Amino acid sequence: LDWNFIVSNLQLLNPLSKAPTVWMSDKWYHTYVTNDLTFEETKAFRARYTLPSSKQVSKTIEAIDFAKPHALLLFIAGGADKSQPAKINLKNAKAYTDKTSQVDYKCFAERTHNTLNQTGWQDVADYICQWVES
Repeated sequence: LDWNFIVSNLQLLNPLSKAPTVWMSDKWYHTYVTNDLTFEETKAFRARYTLPSSKQVSKTIEAIDFAKPHALLLFIAGGADKSQPAKINLKNAKAYTDKTSQVDYKCFAERTHNTLNQTGWQDVADYICQWVES
């Protein structure tokens, strides 16, 4: 397990909390999602674009049958992502074992968890479009 992943997701995985959602703080967002921005930019981003996180996300993982055939999957990772580190994305991609289904993985070294809102997001979008077309 990755320490950043554990710490960043602790609020979502806390079995003692009865709240159905978690509202992450500005500090949390700055550390784990928008770590490419200044703290002031993070505060503005969070105020404009974020919602509370559902605690139901972790429960959906139990329902996945990784050996079952599935639609095409492309895992996009950010090398600077502290919330969902690239090595965990790679592990998730490798968990899908059906030999008749396609699973691909791409890591963008300098990207954070906020990859599609970062400057240069077009490079990621272009890669995804080329992947879909191929």
